[in-house]
Amino acid sequence: METIPGLREYRDISDTKINNYRFILNNLALSFVVLVAIAISRPSISHALDKTRVVNVINEYCKLDFSGARTPYGDYEKIYHLMAWENERSDPGWDIFLIVTGYKIVEEIIENNSAIVTVEYNVIGELSFRKLEVVHYIDKATFNLLNKNNEWKITKYIISPRISLDTALFVEQERMKDHPEKTNLTAQLQQLQVQQDTAR
Repeated sequence: METIPGLREYRDISDTKINNYRFILNNLALSFVVLVAIAISRPSISHALDKTRVVNVINEYCKLDFSGARTPYGDYEKIYHLMAWENERSDPGWDIFLIVTGYKIVEEIIENNSAIVTVEYNVIGELSFRKLEVVHYIDKATFNLLNKNNEWKITKYIISPRISLDTALFVEQERMKDHPEKTNLTAQLQQLQVQQDTAR
């Protein structure tokens, strides 16, 4: 059977072109799928990043509070940068300090530029400048945060500093240096410390 001259070469060229087109179309389709996947996952990536930042802010706040940054003998400047307000560079004068053995974040809710975080504290004492009351209860504090200039900031005071027992002892010893005429609660705090050490 006779063949038209050049037909085979034409078919070979056509097949090559078709394969090239298929390759390009497959790549375009794959690129489109990847772009759609990125677009879909972007909000969840952003949400995960925000969650990490929010948790970091609260953890830093709790650690500094635990160490006494919000007491009269602490360094409030260390905790100030976590706050949304700019005018007040100190906490209110608190009448009661909660003595806690630890804390943990139990819930985070993040919506757009605001967040609510709940922290649970194990409270073993309530210290005022007049008395120490030994207690045992779980306390929850709700933190409100706002994303301000791409930084998460705490927007309201948490009532009463939550401090460690070691911090409570330090605060009481410093207070007695300033006010030796006041009731000295150091011995009671040391007794509480012995009880805690025995319970471990």
